[in-house]
Amino acid sequence: RACEDGEDFIGCMLNSKGEYACVQLDGYVQLAYSGSIPSAGLNGLVADGNGGVRVADSGRQYIVTDIDTENKKVGIIL
Repeated sequence: RACEDGEDFIGCMLNSKGEYACVQLDGYVQLAYSGSIPSAGLNGLVADGNGGVRVADSGRQYIVTDIDTENKKVGIIL
């Protein structure tokens, strides 16, 4: 199932078919972000409920490697 707003996430769904999904659990991934702009380095991130992430004090820590503010995308290491 997709994450609800504020939930921790462990990976990124790459595709799905029926009841099966392919989920990337480690490595680099680029995701949409909402809310405040993440900063480079460690950030607490949670799901935003729309397939992206948002900064949260209580979120699991991820390394943010790059930030595209024009397209509201963030690169992270899972």
